[in-house]
Amino acid sequence: YRGNDVSSATVTSEEMDGVPHHLLSFVEPSRQYLIQEFKKEATQKIQDIHRRGFLPIVAGGTMMWIESLIFADLLEAGGNDHKVDEICTRESKSTSQREDPQKAIHDDVAAIIPKDMASAGAKELHLALQQLDPVMANRLHPNDVRKVRRAVRYYRDTGGHQLSELLSEKRRSAFRTA
Repeated sequence: YRGNDVSSATVTSEEMDGVPHHLLSFVEPSRQYLIQEFKKEATQKIQDIHRRGFLPIVAGGTMMWIESLIFADLLEAGGNDHKVDEICTRESKSTSQREDPQKAIHDDVAAIIPKDMASAGAKELHLALQQLDPVMANRLHPNDVRKVRRAVRYYRDTGGHQLSELLSEKRRSAFRTA
């Protein structure tokens, strides 16, 4: 936002050292700026830079803004939890189809997953996630029950695949195809 340079650590003219920067301090603070708008404008800038034969570098802001450029399907969910759940379900079905459908979670691992996921508490779900997908458990706050439940459900529904691995693969493939 314009005028928020100090608190957002916006790069100074001296630090730019003649290198063009885009989408900095251009939105009035009184205006709501949606992530979908950012994605559209940033994508246009990236394409323009490519057309001119240069390599764009995307930096700054929060990861949410950068990931909007990388994970189109999650942005299309628009923050809709049901839509994000659909994406995870689609990914889990896709993974199941690629793998041996007879592959099952071992009994000792299955015992970790709460039987009734809908009524399981935050502590129980997060403890399960720590054992099933420690990387994801470290990323998620124990009280973010919705996301923790989704990660445990993804593990269960894919026969033992970790959601953290899916996200890492999406990041790697996004950069390979960019």
